[in-house]
Amino acid sequence: IRKDAVGLFKLPPYRSIEPHCGFSLLRKDLCNVRGCEVAKIVRLVKSSTEIVSFTVPRLRAEHFQDDLFPPTRKIWQASMTVDDFIQKRDLIQGFLNLKPGDMKKVSEADLGPKKPKKYDSRFELEKFNTITGKKEDVKSIIKF
Repeated sequence: IRKDAVGLFKLPPYRSIEPHCGFSLLRKDLCNVRGCEVAKIVRLVKSSTEIVSFTVPRLRAEHFQDDLFPPTRKIWQASMTVDDFIQKRDLIQGFLNLKPGDMKKVSEADLGPKKPKKYDSRFELEKFNTITGKKEDVKSIIKF
């Protein structure tokens, strides 16, 4: 977990000594959203099955991670009947919100006071102008 960077990070790969015979990705609604579990796989090995869990480390795991868990399709529920299909009706499949009722979205949570920026170009420009005694703008200082 890095506090100083924002962006995408590569997660460590899953490795096992025993080769698998097959695997199946379970539905998103079966994941533990409180534990930031983004995928759950049932893995078939020679003599048994095992569940493999993939979680994302988060600093504020007490909040619902709405960036990881957008509304998901209800793939277990038919969106139309046979008659709807024959009559060529265009129906929309339902969606399920995975947010538990007692959790607040991390995007709406009060995360405390904002951290100061590491580098403020306006402050640096004012500092430069004070030292040199000139009134420069950013475009004249930066050379392309």
